[in-house]
Amino acid sequence: APVAGATVTARSIATNVTRSATTSDRGFFAIPGLTPDEYEVTVRRLGLQPQARRVRVLIGQTAVLDFRLASAAVELT
Repeated sequence: APVAGATVTARSIATNVTRSATTSDRGFFAIPGLTPDEYEVTVRRLGLQPQARRVRVLIGQTAVLDFRLASAAVELT
C-alpha cells in the first residue's frame, strides 16, 4: 500500500548536500534539479523501518525508486 507523509532524503555522496521531499497520498515523491552525482536516498516515516539505497543520477534522468517499508516498533519516552 502507498505510504503518505514519508520523508525522502537524497544525500550527495561527494558533497554531503541533502535535498528532501515528502510522499503524497499515493506514495509518490519528486526531488527535481539534482545535479549528476551518486546519492544515498533514505525513506523514513514514524512507525516504519527506514530504508536506504544508493542511486547514480545522470543528466536529464528520471529515476523511478520503489521502496517497501516494514512496520517497526516505536518507543516513546
